[in-house]
Amino acid sequence: MPSKRFDQAKPFVVLGIVVLTWILLPVAVKSFLRVGFYELQAPIQVTASYARDLQEYWAERTHSNKELMAAGRELRHVYAGYEFQAQQVEALRAEIARLEQLLRLPSNPHYRFEPARVAQRDLSGWWQKLIIRKGANYGIPVAANGIAKTAAEAGEIAEKIGFPVVMKILSPDILHKTDIGGVKLNIASKSEAEKVYEEILAGARRGAPKAKIDGVFIEAM
Repeated sequence: MPSKRFDQAKPFVVLGIVVLTWILLPVAVKSFLRVGFYELQAPIQVTASYARDLQEYWAERTHSNKELMAAGRELRHVYAGYEFQAQQVEALRAEIARLEQLLRLPSNPHYRFEPARVAQRDLSGWWQKLIIRKGANYGIPVAANGIAKTAAEAGEIAEKIGFPVVMKILSPDILHKTDIGGVKLNIASKSEAEKVYEEILAGARRGAPKAKIDGVFIEAM
């Protein structure tokens, strides 16, 4: 009879021992176990992300042309919002460069933009968890960029990034860059980058003579 009672209470005893052990374990050991558990889960979450992508793809193919056109119009509005935010980022970058020059601070290295997709995001627990799919792991190149202050710098930066490149006027006072010829695409050589640099600056001076110009932003296409 006592043996039967012990068998019935055994799961509760084991649970109590596990809970007590977890409470008494050092924080470092618990952190290591949590990280190991998430590393084990990550491939599963990435696979689930692929499955969601396929599900969304086939779901989109069931929509009518009218629905797709409406979605395209909404996407155009979203893209316009992103373009405005990109202009604000460029203005902030120019302001940072101005303050660094004013305070004679060493320039921070440029942030590297890398395409990635979030496979899972969990911010509701005691600790935050983010699993991503990095584009570099799937053959998507990492974007490179730089800011040129002279035509010679423009050629060197473009050559270092690799052709073709995009060149844009960098000014907090010029919001519509394409209207004054401030954006040039498909620059294919060092000499062309140097020539386009001068063309961009000349167009900016004609179209916005009072604008403060901080250089030309160059990035990979």
